[in-house]
Amino acid sequence: FLVLDKAPRMPDWWPVLFCFDDMHPVYIALFLLSNVAYYISSVVLLRDRRHPQLLALFTFLAALASTFYHLFQSMGMRIVAETLSYIDHGVAIAAGMYFLHKCGLPRLGTTILGFSGLSFLAFYGDFYAPLHSIWHVCSAGAIVSWANDRLVRRQRYIGRELASKRRARLSK
Repeated sequence: FLVLDKAPRMPDWWPVLFCFDDMHPVYIALFLLSNVAYYISSVVLLRDRRHPQLLALFTFLAALASTFYHLFQSMGMRIVAETLSYIDHGVAIAAGMYFLHKCGLPRLGTTILGFSGLSFLAFYGDFYAPLHSIWHVCSAGAIVSWANDRLVRRQRYIGRELASKRRARLSK
């Protein structure tokens, strides 16, 4: 933005949508409130001390980025919204990479929840706001589920190690 001296633009195949002009303010507010799911997920992760704190921090940063992006998007502030769209995507991708690093691949249930949410990510027209809100809720649920997948793997690993040591002791 500062280097090119022009506003950033998302690619034509992934545009920032501005469909809020005729939308009732209550619906816009409900759309923005769907980001609360991310804040709740970050609190859930933070309160459970078994999760690395950076999982909660990344989730909180994603919540902030999404909230501000959609706020300016809903106000029709194109240049700011396009810029925040890049930040929103960057934070989400970085968070996803960190989750993958710390939690490994998600289990089947988490994967199904995540892909179910992805099916609501990009809709155009009048249904964008309500369907994208479903994406917010599903992806926030997938975040907590993915972090819990890490705990399940860890418990199984510890259980296998303890059983192996018990067997080794008994065979002596």
